[in-house]
Amino acid sequence: MFLTDAGGSYEGRIGTLENAPSGFKIESKRVTNWGTWGPWVFCPNNTYAAGFRLKLYPDAEPTEAWIVDNRGMTGLGLYCVEPGKHFDTFTAETITSSEDIYGSWSIPFRCIDGLLTGFNLQVQPYQGDCSPHCDDRATTNIQMVCSNSRTPLLTGDGWNLGSFQNDPERCGPKMAICGIRTQIEFEARDLSGLNNVDLYCCDVTDPAAICQGTDDFDTVLECENHGEVDNITCLYEYSVGMSLLALSEVKETNSWEVYASIEFGFDTSLAGASASFKASIGTSIKTGTTWSELSSENFQTSQTFTVQTVVAPQTGVKYVQVEGICYDFISSTTRIRIEDSDFKTKETRSVDIDVEELMSRSTRIR
Repeated sequence: MFLTDAGGSYEGRIGTLENAPSGFKIESKRVTNWGTWGPWVFCPNNTYAAGFRLKLYPDAEPTEAWIVDNRGMTGLGLYCVEPGKHFDTFTAETITSSEDIYGSWSIPFRCIDGLLTGFNLQVQPYQGDCSPHCDDRATTNIQMVCSNSRTPLLTGDGWNLGSFQNDPERCGPKMAICGIRTQIEFEARDLSGLNNVDLYCCDVTDPAAICQGTDDFDTVLECENHGEVDNITCLYEYSVGMSLLALSEVKETNSWEVYASIEFGFDTSLAGASASFKASIGTSIKTGTTWSELSSENFQTSQTFTVQTVVAPQTGVKYVQVEGICYDFISSTTRIRIEDSDFKTKETRSVDIDVEELMSRSTRIR
């Protein structure tokens, strides 16, 4: 935490609109306009706000012997996270602009599987010049827009004084809040605390365009016939093209759900994912696949086929498919390695082929 020239404090990466990331600012309606603006403070690169907390001044009623100068909010903090990463307030980067030294921080409010994309202040307007009993509090609470439809509006735990302003100010598609500055009244006969908030909406980078791909073999079929006379038929499925990791396969949360909540589309991200696979893997050491030479069907929406193959007596067959993962994108390729085993001679033969060649020894069911 660092002191500002205005007498408050801030936390995070200081910046200006001139050197801000690509995006634009959204402003609170200036119902009150007292105090000094703190600096613009931004989330670390490629992180965005997914939670917030309020700093609140303890409210008290005046008595004849003691005239209390109440305030409303005295600060606002944002939690910055990588989209889809586990939201832990102990590890998330916290940013604040200017804040009053007085007040206590509230519990955190979290946008689960989403990002913050807008806000609305609750403000108590000017109470008039009726000293000593009129007391200005300015901003008393905040609502934040969460991109996930399960919790579309998060309301803080501020004071029930004043009113919220019509519709929230919002970021655009494929954007999320990533910066903040606050206006705090530090010097006045009747201090009011936080008056206004400006937030900065950043363009969110498409993860498909910057991911680093890896590849490996995935077993599609393993079938053995230990009989002496009859052939057996084995049924299996394989897919070709791009799909998303299933939720059960994601260790922390469904990352793509976060991007989808701010209007990223799977189909529109395929081109970026294709380029990332080709650039980051090149020719794979593990599978020997040259990704830049793969046909376009490897990077289109996945199709799944059901196939059967005949296995002769005393033989076995194993089909493994080259599969790439880049962020939450899976490319199930047309490259197949066949391992044929002869149980009598104890010999195994491997050959790398294309899916079309595989069809010459299988029958597609659907």
